[in-house]
Amino acid sequence: MHGFAGRWLVNGSGQGILTIDLTPTQRGYVMGFPVRLRQLMVSVAEPATLAAALRGST
Repeated sequence: MHGFAGRWLVNGSGQGILTIDLTPTQRGYVMGFPVRLRQLMVSVAEPATLAAALRGST
């Protein structure tokens, strides 16, 4: 996991990265310290499927 300025990347690969904008900004913790999270980037096998699920469509 890597992050800076409210943007965090959780990846196991450099491919299939989906960016999720969080509104309102969410609270997270890194090593016990609170941080603001406004954008989360995750690597997934099927980014389009996850994006559709997050939008509520299938």
